[in-house]
Amino acid sequence: MRRIVNIIIFAAALVVALLSVLFVGVYNEDYTLYNQVGLIKEKSPEMLDEFLAVTPETLPQYVATYQEKAATLTAELKEQQLPKDIHYTYISNLKDVEADDFEAFKADFPHYSSVLFAKSDKKQEYVDGFNKVADYESLQQYINKLEDEYAPMRQDYLMQKDYVKAVNNLTGRAAMVLENVSASKQEAQLAELQDAVKSSEKSAKLINCAVSILYALFFVAIGMMICFAVYQLAKNFKTSYKVLIVIVVACVYIFILYSVATPEMTPSAIKMQHTVSELKWINAGIVSCYTVFVGALLAILATGIINLLKKKMGKKKVPGINSSSMADISFLLLTFFLLTSSINTEQGIPRRLPPPKEENAKDEIVDINQRNVLNVIVNYNDAVMVNGESLPLSELKEKAKEFLANPTNSPKLPEKNVIHIDNLGEYAVSKGVISLTNDQSTSYNVYVQVQNELEKAVNELRDQVSTQYFGKKYSVLDTAARKAIQKAVPMNISEAPPIDYSKAE
Repeated sequence: MRRIVNIIIFAAALVVALLSVLFVGVYNEDYTLYNQVGLIKEKSPEMLDEFLAVTPETLPQYVATYQEKAATLTAELKEQQLPKDIHYTYISNLKDVEADDFEAFKADFPHYSSVLFAKSDKKQEYVDGFNKVADYESLQQYINKLEDEYAPMRQDYLMQKDYVKAVNNLTGRAAMVLENVSASKQEAQLAELQDAVKSSEKSAKLINCAVSILYALFFVAIGMMICFAVYQLAKNFKTSYKVLIVIVVACVYIFILYSVATPEMTPSAIKMQHTVSELKWINAGIVSCYTVFVGALLAILATGIINLLKKKMGKKKVPGINSSSMADISFLLLTFFLLTSSINTEQGIPRRLPPPKEENAKDEIVDINQRNVLNVIVNYNDAVMVNGESLPLSELKEKAKEFLANPTNSPKLPEKNVIHIDNLGEYAVSKGVISLTNDQSTSYNVYVQVQNELEKAVNELRDQVSTQYFGKKYSVLDTAARKAIQKAVPMNISEAPPIDYSKAE
């Protein structure tokens, strides 16, 4: 029985290893495309079917059609975002109410509701719901009810947002093919993109099949382990009490992990409609599996070492180790690592700051097209503001990518300037510039995170262009190709001196 369980467990491990190799091999360094093709396949399979059948002659019509659809979807998403943001703001404000402030908040609620719910279709529903809150103790129950309503709202929004992003991405990649002047290059790049979409569809089926087999093997192994434990207990309880102790300890360990697990809901958990309790159990189960896996490896390693020592030593007395030369050995090792190691130095973040203003210089008014500038401000509360609107830090990268790439050629996003670039030919370079301003009280951690998100946005765009033209990522290109990609996707991030926004009028 034990041997059968071991065989099944090792078979599951082998499937995991093969799945990992398959995952690395089939995606061709374009995991984003794989995810987005899956989303489009689920919601609008006709878009993929039409794309796979498109030719260089019909590609302009295809791009125009789906650019219009992408614009419509983006407008609908903004309409969907408003009630979600109102609901979330309402919950946050209610959570900030203290027991001593409850009566004052309730007295001011008519004015508060008229401002917050001015554009909401559920204004009366919110007002009626709050009027039923009699005291501070019942406020928490009302907040829990609002959070239960918010979870599906955010789930629908996130799923729709990913879908809109997928449509924009595929349409943008198709539009980039049209930017090539050479007809032969257009045909080659279109065929390459169509092959990538086909590969993603095939990979999804293959991965889903492998994952199903993995789950089946996993649950069979768990079931057989439980059956084996019960069988041993029933066969001879006196000699198998250790199994019962292990089961009890495992249950206590999982319960402790559940108690300390974070209740924070991730976007993935919300999309999969998990509750907070379910997410905590999942986290506890994952940590338990890791613990068992590491423990099993250590047990196998320890057993092998013990058996090896027993064979070599037998029943002979183990002689003592002569440690007289340990000091010399330690000194030699220390000298070796001092000579061969290198010390990393902090290099900072390369940014070009505006030059200092000259004493007698006059202020000049420069006419700048506002569509070409994305103003990013981090205030003294570490809140990120983009063009005057609050934006979660986790969404800054995608916002910057959309701004710099302008995949749908939106009139609200930056203009493009067509120039000739060696190794790329005629290429439309974005005129967009990201203007970053920090408050003097901004924490260093948030400052670095914002810098990283903006730099990631540029690097991911460079990877997309590099993969399209050279078939590999930007980081592995030669010097000439890297310079070409840098011209196509410049690091247009301008940083102004810090400002004290807490005192600014």
